[in-house]
Amino acid sequence: MSAAFSSVWQLPYVNVFKHLKLDHQDWTKASKEGDVTHRMDKVIKCSVFKISGSVPASNFILIPKKNTPSISLTGTYFYLQFKPLPTKYFVFHIEVVTRDDLVIRISVSNLFKEFKCTSTWIQFPYAYPAPANSVEAVTAPGNQSGNHHQHHPAPPNSRWTLLCLNLKDMLSKYVQRQYSHVKTIQLCSSMLVRNVFTSDTDYDPEISFREAQKLAGLHKVSPIPREMAFPVTKNETWNELYCHVRLPSLASTPFETRHHEEIMKNSSINKRVGELSSGACRRKNMLDSIPLKLNQEANKARNIPPNMMGGGDAVELVAKKPVVAKECVHIYPNLESPRSKERSHVGADIATEASLVSDYRSSNSMGSRQQSRSEFKTSLKPDPIAQLSRVIGANSHEYPNSVCWAANDSNLVYSSSAVVVCVDVSTDLQRFFVGHTESVTCLDVNSNSTVLASAQSGMHSMVRLWKFNNAQLITVFRAPEAELGSLEFSSDSSLLCGTGNDSHGKSVICLWDVSSVTKNYDAPLIAKAHADVDIVALKLNYFTSTKMVSCGRENIRFWRLKQRSLRSCPVVLGDYTSQNFTDIAYMYSFSKTNENEEPKSVLCCTSSGYVFEIDVEGVAVRAIRRLVDSSIQEKAVNLNSLYVTSQYCVIGSRDGFLRVWSLDFASVLLEYEHSSEVILAKPNRKGDKVCSVTVSNQIGVLNIVTREFIAFQSYPKKYITSCDVSNEKLIAVTAALDQQINVWDLHTGNLTHNFHSTSDAPLIVAFHPSYDWIICGFESGALRVLDMQTAHFIHEFPDALKGQVTGLVVRHCGRQFLASCSLGILGSFAIDPKFAIQRLLPSSLPKGKIKKQTLSLSKDGLRCVYIGPSEYIVSVIDSKTLDDLMRIDITQLSLEYLNRGVIEKGVTVKFSETHILLVTTSGNLYFLDLASGKRLNMINVHKESCNALAVGGNDEYFFTSGEKVLKVWDYKLRFDVNFQMLMGHIDEVNSIHFVRKLNTIISVGDHLCMWRLRDSSPLMSESENKISHRVEKLPSKVANINDEFKVQSKDMMRLDADHTSETVSNLLTKSSENKPRKFAPEPVPAPPDLSSIAGHNDSIVSELEILNISDNELNTNDKTPPKRKVAERENSIRNGEVLVVSEIAKRSNETQKSKAPTCFNHFRRKEKVSKVAAVHYSAPENQAGLKLKSLIAFNGNARDNILWRTEPGLVYYTSGISIVIEDLASNEQRILKGHVSEISTLAIQPSGQLLASAAGESEEIPCQIIVWDLTTSTCHKVIPCANREIIAMKYSNDGRFLVSLSDFTDKCVYVWNSLSMNLLLSSKLDFVANSVAWDCDSPLEFCIVGSDCSVSFWILEESADTDGDCEAEYSLSYHHSEVPTEVAKHRRDSRSVKDGHAFVSLCYAGLSILYIGSDQGVVAAWDTRSNKCYMHWIAGQAEITHISALGSRLITGSVDHKLKLWTVMTSNSNQPTRISSESSRVPGNGLIMEDEYTLSGEITGASFDDNLELGLVGTSDCLIWYINWLERNTVRLVSANNSDITCTKFCGHESIAVGCSDGGVKLFSTTDNELLVHFKTRKPVSCLEYFELSSKREVNKLIVAGFSDGSVTVFDVNKSEVLKTITVHTETVNRISISAGKNFILSASESGAAALIDSSSFVISRMLSDHKGSPISDISFSPFITGDKEYFAIASFDRRISIWQSSWNKERCVLCDWVTFSGPSFEGQNMKKLPTVVEFSRSEKDIVLYSGYLSCKAIRFYSMRERRVLREIEIDSHPTFITLSPKGNLICMGTDSWLLKLVDYLEGSFQDFLIHSQRVSAANFGEDNSMLVSCAGNEIVIWKVSL
Repeated sequence: MSAAFSSVWQLPYVNVFKHLKLDHQDWTKASKEGDVTHRMDKVIKCSVFKISGSVPASNFILIPKKNTPSISLTGTYFYLQFKPLPTKYFVFHIEVVTRDDLVIRISVSNLFKEFKCTSTWIQFPYAYPAPANSVEAVTAPGNQSGNHHQHHPAPPNSRWTLLCLNLKDMLSKYVQRQYSHVKTIQLCSSMLVRNVFTSDTDYDPEISFREAQKLAGLHKVSPIPREMAFPVTKNETWNELYCHVRLPSLASTPFETRHHEEIMKNSSINKRVGELSSGACRRKNMLDSIPLKLNQEANKARNIPPNMMGGGDAVELVAKKPVVAKECVHIYPNLESPRSKERSHVGADIATEASLVSDYRSSNSMGSRQQSRSEFKTSLKPDPIAQLSRVIGANSHEYPNSVCWAANDSNLVYSSSAVVVCVDVSTDLQRFFVGHTESVTCLDVNSNSTVLASAQSGMHSMVRLWKFNNAQLITVFRAPEAELGSLEFSSDSSLLCGTGNDSHGKSVICLWDVSSVTKNYDAPLIAKAHADVDIVALKLNYFTSTKMVSCGRENIRFWRLKQRSLRSCPVVLGDYTSQNFTDIAYMYSFSKTNENEEPKSVLCCTSSGYVFEIDVEGVAVRAIRRLVDSSIQEKAVNLNSLYVTSQYCVIGSRDGFLRVWSLDFASVLLEYEHSSEVILAKPNRKGDKVCSVTVSNQIGVLNIVTREFIAFQSYPKKYITSCDVSNEKLIAVTAALDQQINVWDLHTGNLTHNFHSTSDAPLIVAFHPSYDWIICGFESGALRVLDMQTAHFIHEFPDALKGQVTGLVVRHCGRQFLASCSLGILGSFAIDPKFAIQRLLPSSLPKGKIKKQTLSLSKDGLRCVYIGPSEYIVSVIDSKTLDDLMRIDITQLSLEYLNRGVIEKGVTVKFSETHILLVTTSGNLYFLDLASGKRLNMINVHKESCNALAVGGNDEYFFTSGEKVLKVWDYKLRFDVNFQMLMGHIDEVNSIHFVRKLNTIISVGDHLCMWRLRDSSPLMSESENKISHRVEKLPSKVANINDEFKVQSKDMMRLDADHTSETVSNLLTKSSENKPRKFAPEPVPAPPDLSSIAGHNDSIVSELEILNISDNELNTNDKTPPKRKVAERENSIRNGEVLVVSEIAKRSNETQKSKAPTCFNHFRRKEKVSKVAAVHYSAPENQAGLKLKSLIAFNGNARDNILWRTEPGLVYYTSGISIVIEDLASNEQRILKGHVSEISTLAIQPSGQLLASAAGESEEIPCQIIVWDLTTSTCHKVIPCANREIIAMKYSNDGRFLVSLSDFTDKCVYVWNSLSMNLLLSSKLDFVANSVAWDCDSPLEFCIVGSDCSVSFWILEESADTDGDCEAEYSLSYHHSEVPTEVAKHRRDSRSVKDGHAFVSLCYAGLSILYIGSDQGVVAAWDTRSNKCYMHWIAGQAEITHISALGSRLITGSVDHKLKLWTVMTSNSNQPTRISSESSRVPGNGLIMEDEYTLSGEITGASFDDNLELGLVGTSDCLIWYINWLERNTVRLVSANNSDITCTKFCGHESIAVGCSDGGVKLFSTTDNELLVHFKTRKPVSCLEYFELSSKREVNKLIVAGFSDGSVTVFDVNKSEVLKTITVHTETVNRISISAGKNFILSASESGAAALIDSSSFVISRMLSDHKGSPISDISFSPFITGDKEYFAIASFDRRISIWQSSWNKERCVLCDWVTFSGPSFEGQNMKKLPTVVEFSRSEKDIVLYSGYLSCKAIRFYSMRERRVLREIEIDSHPTFITLSPKGNLICMGTDSWLLKLVDYLEGSFQDFLIHSQRVSAANFGEDNSMLVSCAGNEIVIWKVSL
């Protein structure tokens, strides 16, 4: 369900205590612990909660209760009304969830001393003003400013406080995340709490509604609602009684550099500031609330005297110098509220808030505080600006258990440092799980690949559970007193077992319950055991998860979990006790006779080459085998890893071999030799692939079937010390501490070259720009040139540098390189044409101070910059001669730090295109002038040190690393927040590179990470990207100026009307000259602030079209085909003969007035009689009480909604809002759910991997396309389509593109990338489209047909960027083809003339032939080479709704129910041929109608096999037909209902009966969904019941049904005939039921009368008229019979229920009780819409359940014995019916909002199920409680009951 649905109920605000009923002391949804009391407060005159106690962690209120779903409060502002208890400390916590599902805790307390912020926690200290004349006030530094805030307990006179937290700004400012919702709230001692509110509105508690109306022109403020207001007397003001605290406040906004002259230019600002500063309400300056330290530094930097801080002209407070201040965040409860200060001293705000300057420039009215803080708080866009695309690295050599297979057998999961990587071994695509803070030591995926568990290193290992499909974090917990080394899920995914060692080195086993972790987000520890033996490996029993076996040094043990404790039993090893056991595995038989047979043996391998077979039952050694090397028979193989499947045993050994043995170890089936020791061998679940890990950190996959080995990856084992990137060849070279040099392909991430140095460790590497050479610097000081092709060093400089090589750079010319060493020597070396040492300069760099020295070349390569000769000097030299050009003193750049005694040192330095960038030890980055070295700007990039620096994107960005994070900065620092953080390393990043061609950042450290920058300009957000203004290549054929070839840009821009009107008019004026231009006009620039026109967006702009027209294109007689015209157009573009006109497309109000087409094939949505629920509560799949078994329905209203793939035998079709995937061989179904509106059409990718479905808008969800991954049956992508109804979709033949058509209200074509589902192009159509098809001969061409005989041929042109650094660009061109006059004017009758003539269907047949069908029954054949019609004939007298064609075979389907098979032998010719309908069977014309079928309804869609011999056809009467042309056979494959279903009932266990509004009573099989029996009548069925009567001969199976005419009919199921019809009532029979003893039938009517009918003679025994005058809504019989007494109840719409007692033997029926209930008054038709429902309990004899239009939404439990309501179950909607399960533990109810609810009888908890597309009309449980059937509209859904 979308976020819009979940947040509607939260408007305008949420009273949290009232919502959770805490004001009524109801703690069902929240919890309290410790000293929490409810009391009355005299100050605010209402009840409050008092939370007392000295330990906050033990005294608190928690919202919501633990292990319950999140409260999901989406309000931006969080309001807390509280009062700190005097002389006490308090604390409260809020857990908020970000858009990327990261949970961040926000804590506020007066216990905190300072502000702290991490990636998952923000801590705010709450400080109070020091008491006057106190020691703190007197001794506080800077006491003259009156800012004496101390962190101490609450003062004795603490006040009630309204604390407002802006959660959106808070997350954006401090952790750079986007706010989603509040998860939990914890209010701890010591405080009084009145309430908690959330809202999207910023409320001001100090103003009233009248004041707000007066200030409406100046302030966008909202008065506080009455529920949130504190009482204020007449003679007092709000801020005299209470405190108002806001966070973040304007005072906490960082200062920015501005110049005095910039503000003085605008005199209106000064005038406005003067008016505001002279107001009557002067208060203390906003700077008073700024923390003291920040305040002093700001004043000092601005040269402001202390006496100026109290007020004065705001212009004098403007900063003249940059301010460098450490951010310090506190919360101060001031007497004067922040809001009042803002209103009285806006001038001071201008001085402190730079963004307000632009606000005053653009508006003469006062800007509100909300505008200044949100609209002008800009940040680097898009967010996130980069995404992790590839990780090169792994921990597998150190942690073998950090590699495992996923259940789908194609995904391999492993860890790389702290990142968990999931890679598809077939496609090499990676996904990532990021969140760990240390190296991941072990991981595992559960059996169904829904949950991934991973643990990190360190004592008390942090274990994280993730959702495997989307990498969302589920929960985090710690392993108690252990560092885990392995994790394993049980086969049923209910247990997670972890093993490791504690701090004393003892083995520890932990077991967690993870059965409900996806629902409760909790994994409790159920058992822990400390073992007295060493445990190396532990495996769980596949069939019994409570049993396990372990091995280690000198021990093998069996374990068992019993009563939450682990018990073990050792195996007696005898003489083999001294063995070192390395791995263990169960041997499963998996026999066909008994699949669940427990394993009888366990195999365990040793480091000495033995394999022990252990008897599980006897716990003894059964056999011992010794494995020897095949080449040396006497040499034993040291075994490291063992894994057993049902067919073989795979073993990894120390000799580097991966061997596949037979189960009896008689022979080696397969072996592969690695270059190093194999430490892990693990097959996938299918057993066809084996993953191996070696000690050299190589991961490989051995394919058992093909006997091929794929060296998947070989990663560095240790820290990467250096990296260099070749931007031309797109390769990277790394040097690591494991003495290896690796070369990586940046496209694939694969290792291409590997070099190992045995004696000397490489420290730094660099590519040669021209040759395949790598220059390497070594630890010994040697410099070597390595040839990658020959793998040899071609030259060496052994004695040039005496120390370790610390710096290396190759000049752009490739003839020279520079190098430096740890002894401070800088050298120049020639490598072309000969190798030589050119010059050595000693003492040029600091000696031994910097481990890695950065040598950076300028863009032209003529200069080099580095830090030296000391750490305080930056030197710029000539890169060729090494002569000094300039030296810069670092200490003179940072005088403000020098004055404070801090001397900065240089860390790294880089050349950019426009500056020299210098990073110092304080984390500051200085922008220095290239020519003079003068400081131009400075910014603090990291709090501590910065280790690496890089510049990329033509100086659009620069990148820094420090504190184990990577930051991406806007180079020009144009925003309030100029950076974004990227987290993927747990160690320091030592180098950063930017690859422009790939638009990728590479960070190098503990592993190599590649971050793909998102394609967007840094100045604009995603929705404001600049419009591409390239010239499109288009054909030159244009009929007139309105029929030209159009290309619509995929990007859209919103523009201000005043700003663009002149520009647009100028463009249109210039275009009217109709003269060719040399250059295309530039796109219209966006205004500086788009938020100011947010309210006018709907009436201003729409889209931008680029129209290409030239003079010679206006020739209407040009018949050149479009493909030839493309080439001609290219030539004209090169010659500069193209005119480009840019204009603003008018907003299409005409589309709303467009007339709907009358053709049948154009999709029209059904009218809705009900709407879907805004909110529903669905349980996780593994905890759902109902599971879908099958769906009997087919939507005959959709178009092309049936697809058939013959090879797997699967058929795809739609039913309302669901997609059914049915296996024709097994009749098994899979249901795809995700839409909330009727699905209009389907399209499947040719490969069968993706399926696209389109649906219209529903209340607040727009039209959308959902792309499904058919391999996993999950949603791949959701694409909102605004208000565009999609009527047709098709995938291209190569599967790369998806084209969709919108309906008559939008008239557009859209082309999507099928992989990413990004919109590539769209174009407006000048006709109403009906159908589309791709050319089977050309993958980039398609055709669209529509109204007015429109046929347009389209070409999707693909062109790569000239620089090769961008993705392919696309353009669209089309050509309108002329239609023969006979086709355009043909009418099947006179009535169709006014409707117009339209083409409605088409299909490519190959061989350049296209067939098109019209709404007049005409089929036309077209030659796609010339785009001409060469033949047409009359195929029928009705609209041709479907065409399938292949070669000479053609199939047509029409509205007149006819399906025809044709043979067309006529070849393409230049002259059009007309064949009349009379000659359609004459072979001489080349057209033969081979066969014809007449089906039951209009044909809406069809799918045939490749030979057009077999097919499936869908009709409008909701049937799917199987067609066999060879055998001339038709079979109804899906027999769905065409009319609405009114009632349903189980008929035994294998069938169900349904009654239909068309008068049919049908029986369906529950096993194969086949229609068994169909009783046809002419009157609508309103209700039915099934019962069995036993006789001596047989069991009579009977169905009794009530009809709209008041009659009751009995049907005999065995004989399939009508047994008897009785006219009982004069009006519709509403309900019918059978007594528990099967003696009587009770029927009730619309008039309020009820009748008792004898079930044996079918004679009316008695009429009951007690409810006469009100329609009867429900009846129910009690299942309990006491003697001869039975009870039944009758309920009517007037909220009355009568309970009757009957004695059938005595023929007595007595009214024993009346139950009435009150409720709201009926309005309109509510009496008919909300019935009174009643049902007897199945487990309690005297309990009757009822519900209806009550005062509250609930199901009540009424006791007949006590004659009162005992309890009630609260529900969220009024039920339309209720039914109980035979066991009595479940209640099923229907609602008006499409939901089927399942309610727990005892607990009252419920689950919602959304599968129907209409109001659920009926539901019924099976007799054995295993199944449930529900009906809505024409849909029948059969469920399996799992509770």
